[in-house]
Amino acid sequence: MAINISDRFLEANTARQFGLKTLIRLAPVRRKLNPALRAVLPKRARASEAPCTVTDAFDAAADHYQKHRWAFVENIFEDDFHAALARNYPPRRFLQPVAGLTKSYDRVSITDRNRDTFTPFPELLALSDYLQAPAFEARVSRIGGQDGFRTSGHLHLTRSWPGTFMIPHQDSALESDGIAAHINAIFFVAGSGGDNSGGLTLARDNELRSVIFAPRNLTNTCLIYDIREPFFHGFNPIAAGKYRHAVIMNWQLKRETT
Repeated sequence: MAINISDRFLEANTARQFGLKTLIRLAPVRRKLNPALRAVLPKRARASEAPCTVTDAFDAAADHYQKHRWAFVENIFEDDFHAALARNYPPRRFLQPVAGLTKSYDRVSITDRNRDTFTPFPELLALSDYLQAPAFEARVSRIGGQDGFRTSGHLHLTRSWPGTFMIPHQDSALESDGIAAHINAIFFVAGSGGDNSGGLTLARDNELRSVIFAPRNLTNTCLIYDIREPFFHGFNPIAAGKYRHAVIMNWQLKRETT
């Protein structure tokens, strides 16, 4: 849950967002319409076009992550897998419609309950399984510098377009006494890149005035950061003609109890 947001930032970036506000009002209609659209415009189940592989560039980020509690990784996937993942990214009818201003884009998590809906997108299912496997949890633990990181939640898909944004915030996990560390990874599958293109920005404040890092390459890259650190994260409204497709996964290290 988002905490410590700036009402001033929210007002400044939504005052003229008439199209976005209309989409939010239409969210109940879109939720009912999407299953019908999937039935009318079906996509058939198929085999994955390439095996899922997260490259060694992920592991090479360990030193930077352990020093700064964040790291940015380029060429995160093998080329063939990335090309298939980007080419076969789900259209909007497979995601839940935008329903609020603080995270104003379409999104959905792949769970056991809806997994069959995503059989036309085997690369996503393969990635979900890969990131939750014990072998990758061990790689995450090496990034974090401590054994015991475990997957928390499910693979989360997002689609962002011009005008959409994420209000800078911290997560409620920051205040949890039971969590020692919480690694979040944003895998940028495809995006326009450059300024105001949806690159998740890390900042010291909740209005993105004191920026720590703002990614500009949003194709086959990954931003890793510790939610338990006092970073704010978010992004300004995406500029006209730009877009971002990104998936998210996170892992937690529980605090030992006596």
